[in-house]
Amino acid sequence: MVYINDSDKGITPVTVNRLFKGSLYTIRVSMLGYNSRTINQKFYRDSTLNIELEKQPPLPTPQSPPIDLRPALPYVLGAVSSAGLWFTFQQTSIYFDNRKRDNIKLLTMAGSKSDQDKAKNSIRQNDFLGKFFYYGSYPLIASGIVVGIITRNIQSRYELYGINDIKIYCAFGENLKPSINIRRNIW
Repeated sequence: MVYINDSDKGITPVTVNRLFKGSLYTIRVSMLGYNSRTINQKFYRDSTLNIELEKQPPLPTPQSPPIDLRPALPYVLGAVSSAGLWFTFQQTSIYFDNRKRDNIKLLTMAGSKSDQDKAKNSIRQNDFLGKFFYYGSYPLIASGIVVGIITRNIQSRYELYGINDIKIYCAFGENLKPSINIRRNIW
């Protein structure tokens, strides 16, 4: 579309009569899919004006936002660490059960009373340790979930104050007491 002084003159190519020689006119040309262009021009006898339009850049396609895994990260770390401890406790329980079985074999082959007492005492110890590690392995899964919940709550509290550059550390102190530390990057 061609507009001269905001008056619609039709679709290009356009021939316009009755323009005053030497007068200044505002010409605007627009087309769908192209950037419109406005120029100021003076016309004289038998003037021709060529205006080129630039094509509009394509509209960006809406993209889905990237998936933010940070909120789930404490739960995943807690579950993975508890699964690792659970597996370790299970393997330790199997180790003590195998030692108990070996001591039962020794008990059947023991000739003296003192050898039998040593084998019985060792069977009791290995049986206790095997059961301790076997039954102690299951609360570790729950503890991993609890560590994840505590860590997520602490992390969300720091994010609330706009502190995003934090690192979370989980460690075991004296008497295997778990501790969760948060450190802020200062670099």
